[in-house]
Amino acid sequence: MGTRLFSVFVRITGSGQPGRIGLTVTRRLGNAVARNRCKRLLREAVRKHWSLVPDGVDMVLHARPGLAGAQSGEVENAIVRMLPKAVRRLGRDRRTP
Repeated sequence: MGTRLFSVFVRITGSGQPGRIGLTVTRRLGNAVARNRCKRLLREAVRKHWSLVPDGVDMVLHARPGLAGAQSGEVENAIVRMLPKAVRRLGRDRRTP
């Protein structure tokens, strides 16, 4: 699941530990300067909206090429939309019929 900026992978750990987020930014996005900018954008957006990460959940945000040219506000909006949506979808997929 994702946007043009990043993909979100979610896994429920089942522990009561605080949620964790990992970032992956590959060379496809550009040189080291571009990749570091992408990581900074994602880290800052997640830091501002950390309350959206529930306990007992691990997430990985995988940067897509659209992130290299994105503005910080656009990244924050995508984070606010996608993190809760990913957690809801995971909960719905794990239910038994």
